[in-house]
Amino acid sequence: MSRELTRRTCPPWVRRMLQGDLPTYRIAPHPLNIEGRGEGIIVGGNLSVYNDLAGSDFNPLLLPDIILFMEDTGEGMSKVDRMLHNMEMRGLISHVRGIIVGQFNKYKHPENGFDDMYAMLHEYMKHYNIPVCFDFPVGHAHLRNFPLLTGAKATLEVSSEGVVLRY
Repeated sequence: MSRELTRRTCPPWVRRMLQGDLPTYRIAPHPLNIEGRGEGIIVGGNLSVYNDLAGSDFNPLLLPDIILFMEDTGEGMSKVDRMLHNMEMRGLISHVRGIIVGQFNKYKHPENGFDDMYAMLHEYMKHYNIPVCFDFPVGHAHLRNFPLLTGAKATLEVSSEGVVLRY
């Protein structure tokens, strides 16, 4: 691919990231956020996809010290509930130092007695004693998605003022 073609088709922020200028993201606070600070390798993505990897030789959730990000589309609250139980029973949460909850959309609600998906996720995560941020702009529904660098070391800081994700 020619350099000129890359310049015209690659957004400037992508070029900067590829050249090593890693981002710091700042987002507004969410009422369900759980405050704290965690450091680790960014791992995750679509919850259904990486949950299916749990029993395979390629299981990124087994890496030590991870910041897990999750999002999904079209999965019911009951199925997400089962996926989280599965992760807990396999001991996969013990490696997690922070959680980034992105967009969950196109699910039937209310279900399982919770008002929405975030309320259900919060009920699980409030017991983990790690920072958790909700409604991070990543997933299938946001018009603006922040690219998360899977495999990169990052720091997640969640406070009453907001969320900072720093590479």
